[in-house]
Amino acid sequence: MASLTDYFANRDKDLPKAKFFIGDRIIGKWNKIPVVGSVLREENREVMIQSDLPVKFKNSYQTILTLKQTNVKLLKLEI
Repeated sequence: MASLTDYFANRDKDLPKAKFFIGDRIIGKWNKIPVVGSVLREENREVMIQSDLPVKFKNSYQTILTLKQTNVKLLKLEI
């Protein structure tokens, strides 16, 4: 009997590999506004993030943002 790891690896082998994972810290731009936050999910070449600070756009505040993958970089901490 195959393990669940083998089952999921075979099931998902044709899907594209993820560039970002849940909880990754990113920096990017949303409507020309720089944002820093954590990745919630990634799908269809877009990344949904929860920003650290609320962003005001058209008289409303947003904390959950969807950015294109091309507008996002992985935030690296140097120690």
